[in-house]
Amino acid sequence: MFFTLTSDFLCCTRLLGEFLLSFPNKLLRTYQDLYVVMKEIGRKYQAIDACPNDHIIYNGQYGSKTNCPKCNYNRYQYDKITKKVPQKFLRHIPIIPCL
Repeated sequence: MFFTLTSDFLCCTRLLGEFLLSFPNKLLRTYQDLYVVMKEIGRKYQAIDACPNDHIIYNGQYGSKTNCPKCNYNRYQYDKITKKVPQKFLRHIPIIPCL
């Protein structure tokens, strides 16, 4: 499935949560809810910058790059205060420490 808008994704997860999960179980509605739960159980996620066109993630050998080597798209966008903000990032929850 491909979702173009965050609202489409949230609507789909809400429907899946209502029909597939039994009563005491529920899906979290927002990333903030996920953050609170992860903090309570002592887990953290890593935010890793990614190419806006999904070519690479800026980690490891590409960690210091500012442009994507495939599409030459800029890694950061600049807000009104000229602060660098990643255009896209992913949240990675490492499972190795849990094992």
